[in-house]
Amino acid sequence: MTCDIVLCCVVVQLMSYTPCHHHMLCARNTSVHTPSQPHKTNPPTKKHPPLGGPVPQGADAVVQIEDTTPLPPSPDNTRRVHITRASYPGEDIRPIGSDVAAGELVLPTGTVLGAAEIGILATVGAVTVETHTRPVVAVLSTGDEVQDPTTPINALQYGKIRDANRHMLLAAAGGVLGGGAGSTLDLGIAGDDGGVLEGCLERAIDQGADVLLTTGGVSMGDKDLIKGMLEARGEVFFGKVCVCGLYGGVVYVW
Repeated sequence: MTCDIVLCCVVVQLMSYTPCHHHMLCARNTSVHTPSQPHKTNPPTKKHPPLGGPVPQGADAVVQIEDTTPLPPSPDNTRRVHITRASYPGEDIRPIGSDVAAGELVLPTGTVLGAAEIGILATVGAVTVETHTRPVVAVLSTGDEVQDPTTPINALQYGKIRDANRHMLLAAAGGVLGGGAGSTLDLGIAGDDGGVLEGCLERAIDQGADVLLTTGGVSMGDKDLIKGMLEARGEVFFGKVCVCGLYGGVVYVW
């Protein structure tokens, strides 16, 4: 399933917070202190909020607990710690809007919705989005000369060839072409018989194929039946593509 474009309309993160267990302080007031001269945080910045908690007013840096050593409280019972390194403004603080800013593109059109994308949608409050289902791609090989790849070499008669195109296209339709999200319908191999080919086309339509990929049957020979069948059912947009001096291929919509 893929979605249409999703924008973040409001600031998702309504507070600055820290991703670690910490001591809050003003970085401009700190340097490396010794145990005999411990750093003493002054109100209102002496805080020890929980992991992910908001940054209190007046604090502009976070020193992780791992970089401090607890000390006995001061005579006025103020909490004291020994800070083993200097801090700097903004250290270990995620400011408001740093995750997703208001108006920022969250998911572009055509994004395949997986577990991570669902989480992003929940984060920005997009509980309803426009989506479309995975396309169903039908693949059909044609031609009396085309044989299944399982055909043993000693059974492969003169003038016959193993079918490589169908399996390549099925893999591409389910992977590269569909962004890993395509559904495929294997129509097998059809000989150069109008009735058989019509049956395959009907099967693709009946089973809800959005795209039909065929190989063979679109040149100028008496047994090239595909092009005429498609012209009878829908609009042909173009009928020839020049590739290395060879012509072939039909694109149409039914």
